[in-house]
Amino acid sequence: RPFLSAVSSLPLPADGMTITIPRGNTGTPVAAQETQNTAVQNTTYTESDLVVPVRTYAGQQVVSRQSIDRGSGVGEILMADLVSAYATKLDSDALNGAGTAGTHYGVINTTSVQTAAWTGTTGASLVASLHNAIGKVNASRLAAADLIVMHPRRWAWLCSQSDTAGRPLVNINGYNGQNQIGDGVAAGVNVVGDVAGVPVISDANVPIVLGASTDEDRIIVTRRADNILMEDAGAPMGLRFEEVLGASLSVNMVLFGYSAFTSGRYPVASCVLQGTGFKQVIS
Repeated sequence: RPFLSAVSSLPLPADGMTITIPRGNTGTPVAAQETQNTAVQNTTYTESDLVVPVRTYAGQQVVSRQSIDRGSGVGEILMADLVSAYATKLDSDALNGAGTAGTHYGVINTTSVQTAAWTGTTGASLVASLHNAIGKVNASRLAAADLIVMHPRRWAWLCSQSDTAGRPLVNINGYNGQNQIGDGVAAGVNVVGDVAGVPVISDANVPIVLGASTDEDRIIVTRRADNILMEDAGAPMGLRFEEVLGASLSVNMVLFGYSAFTSGRYPVASCVLQGTGFKQVIS
């Protein structure tokens, strides 16, 4: 869950299946006082409620009593697999969930998130579009973007690009170069480098089946603090039921967790880069 590990994390309230976050509709303006002893600027602050649903993510495995008793660490291995699958699905939906069928509203599908286009075919054109997205966040949020999230195939593609003189655009760690627009390693998870001074996270949960031909990925430029994950401190929780299927000598292993996620309090703090340029992949 590279993306969720990087954003703002808060404890989930103990009760309720929705969380209400106040969101301002008008600002609190300041203006110059025209003359002494005259009324100063006063605009009534109004707010609306952003209602964030608490979602349940869960999975289970039914295994034989024999595999638990006679196998070597089978229960621990299966529970670890469930934990990994839980983290992957939660991260995936935080990026691209539709908010339906019990899923989170992902950043890409959040109302009023900004967008920017990449329709070029070169690394330089992608870098220009990234700068455009970074500028949009800074201008609209009045605070700087501090995270770029892209699929590993997009980062690998960008690392493979060079300028017209054959010089690589991304300086791979351990090599000296010039004319670079970024720095980092070609593969990995979590932070793999930076572009324009903004850290880049490689996250394989970024969708790669978007666009008219279902062959495009996306890049998210965002401000970490404005993406909020609320989750129980002990989530996910693993349970083992031995009696329910006891007549079949089966053990039911269940894993679940409650969480809430939103990018909706400041949607302009995120900009989704999209367009036909994302058809470019290493072949």
